[in-house]
Amino acid sequence: MIGDVNGRHHDGVATLSNNNSLYFTRTNKIGKSRMGVKDLKIYKLKYDNGEWLNDGEVPFNSKEYSTAHPTLSPDGQKLYFSSNRPGSIGGMDIWMSTKEKNGNWGAPVNLGANVNSKGNEVFPFLSENNELFFSSDGHEGSQKLDIYKVNLADLSAITRLNETINSPYDDFGYAEYENGTFGYMSSNRPGGKGGDDIYVFKKQNINLPKCKIIVIDAANNQMISKPAIAAAANNNTLTNTDDF
Repeated sequence: MIGDVNGRHHDGVATLSNNNSLYFTRTNKIGKSRMGVKDLKIYKLKYDNGEWLNDGEVPFNSKEYSTAHPTLSPDGQKLYFSSNRPGSIGGMDIWMSTKEKNGNWGAPVNLGANVNSKGNEVFPFLSENNELFFSSDGHEGSQKLDIYKVNLADLSAITRLNETINSPYDDFGYAEYENGTFGYMSSNRPGGKGGDDIYVFKKQNINLPKCKIIVIDAANNQMISKPAIAAAANNNTLTNTDDF
């Protein structure tokens, strides 16, 4: 790529803002922590006149802990990321920073114990529907890294994605587009090329045929003409009807 994008260090998860700024993860280029570890940082590039130009790093980076896996809100005003900074509930947690009026990023806020666990929450992705997807190995039911989602309007309940997406292996790096109709994810499940592979998925709408329910009175073996029926279809409850 043109400009200061890929280098000698590990360059990873990236997110593009609506003003051509690219935030991405890179191994700390300068120095190690007190424990001798080269942690992760979030760096910024600006696309200008056909080139990607180095635009520094986010102000809440540190060489003493990792700051990684950025994802931006559609308006570019909120930056979600994963970090094991002080105040984390487990290992890596999901944090958020809001852009201030002066254009600087504000102090990070932890998304709390409903989202973050005693394990690791990594690879957040914010969809156009205001749903935050992330991987965790610490929530109940997790099999290694599993993919979860939470609506940012209500952080009280998270949902583990179904077995089509999740497997007994590591599943992570989920991203969806066009109102969730297709997307990409990574997994080390069997059947790949080896190691962590990238998978593409496409959601399908299955149109089931209508059916008619007939209710028979057990006492006289006669059909009941207007039975009270309740059934679940597409997560909606239908009542007092015989057509589905």
